[in-house]
Amino acid sequence: MQNINTKKTAVFSKPKTEIAEELQFILRNFPIMLRRQAVMYLELSLKRDGFEIGTEHAANLLDMFVSQKLIYENCGLISCVKNAKYDDRLIEALWVMLEYVKEIPARQIFRPESPAQICFICDNNLHEIISFKSGDEWYIQKIKNKSKTKDEEKTKYIFVANCKSTLKYIINLPLKELNVTFALLTKQKNKTIVEYYDYK
Repeated sequence: MQNINTKKTAVFSKPKTEIAEELQFILRNFPIMLRRQAVMYLELSLKRDGFEIGTEHAANLLDMFVSQKLIYENCGLISCVKNAKYDDRLIEALWVMLEYVKEIPARQIFRPESPAQICFICDNNLHEIISFKSGDEWYIQKIKNKSKTKDEEKTKYIFVANCKSTLKYIINLPLKELNVTFALLTKQKNKTIVEYYDYK
């Protein structure tokens, strides 16, 4: 008797309504995504569940959800409401979050207090993504105060910069006593690349 490969290859083995509900849940917490981010989210989250799916298939699913008015698309932005407004901080933080989607279910991702944009639980630790801008220095002291409690000791902070000058500025801030990583976003053709840096 021949061996049978039981790997799931058809995305529609998972109910489309369930896939749509997960995307809607994310969009209720994070009001917008770029279309590229939404397609990537669908592709990665379905791979996390064991389904083999390509970018084109994920894009077709997204188009179907839009046509059924389960979500909305406007000028390249995906949202669960009409006429959603662009939010550069959130868009930047979402690129970092997408690095972890294959490991974390949607219901372990939530929206924290600004200027932090995204929190998620991974490896039993809380991760907080902060799209840092000039004027957010006050938040560092707040983080330090929180980190003194046992509940916050395992929190990992990911500071996001969209250029090397901002990255250099953030690295020179008084953060060494915290569990912190820095993420630099760079664009290469039509792709956004996330590069990570730590204190040496």
